[in-house]
Amino acid sequence: MIMYMLECLNEDGQIETNGIFFSRENAEDRKEELDNSNRNKKYSIKQHIKEIETEDELVDKIQLKTSFEWAKDCKYTILDPDGWDRKNFKFSWYQEQIAQQEFDNRVLLSSVIYLKDES
Repeated sequence: MIMYMLECLNEDGQIETNGIFFSRENAEDRKEELDNSNRNKKYSIKQHIKEIETEDELVDKIQLKTSFEWAKDCKYTILDPDGWDRKNFKFSWYQEQIAQQEFDNRVLLSSVIYLKDES
């Protein structure tokens, strides 16, 4: 199976990985968002999409859930889901199966409120 990894050289000259995606389209969308961020513009950092081939056994171990299901396990509430497809939000939130890393990447683009830890 082919997956897509975002990489860049950060301002310190180190290779930084910024996500692994199942679809090239999702990787391209995230690349555009990161390339246009203030930090990356300031340091002229550009993301590169790298195709990686994985063993199907590894892919089978990656847990996929809907965003609705991932959100149930969060310690925060998403107030404004900017990281999700607004044109097709119902599909993006309730039906699309994504890995936790993809969910976390989308959360980073959203407005959230962290819930107080009761322990």
